[in-house]
Amino acid sequence: MTKLDRPIITDETLFLIIDGKDCPTLKNFYENIGEQLQFPDYFAFNLDSFDELMNDLSWIDEPQIILLIVNFELFLGQEEKEKLKAITQILDNAILENDFIHFEWFYK
Repeated sequence: MTKLDRPIITDETLFLIIDGKDCPTLKNFYENIGEQLQFPDYFAFNLDSFDELMNDLSWIDEPQIILLIVNFELFLGQEEKEKLKAITQILDNAILENDFIHFEWFYK
C-alpha cells in the first residue's frame, strides 16, 4: 500500500489511512494519527490524552471523518493486547460521541 503524505479530503470528508505495518507500537500510532489529524501541541502521547482528543476534534473543519486501518492484524503488534483493546475502545467511543466519525478496520 502506498503511504499517504497527508489525509485525503474530498466532498467535505477527511479520509485517514493508518497502515498497521507502520504502527507496531503506540508511539508509532500516536505519531501517525497525530500528524494526519493535526493534533494540538498539548497532545501528551498517552491513552488519556488520545481519548480526550478523539472525543473533541473541534479543530477539524470537515463534517465527516473516515479512518481506515489496513493490515489491522499487524496494528500495535508489539504492544500488549490490552493496549490494542484500549485503542479500539477509544475509537468506538469516539464514534458514539461524534456522529461525524466512521472507522473501518481492513485486513489485507
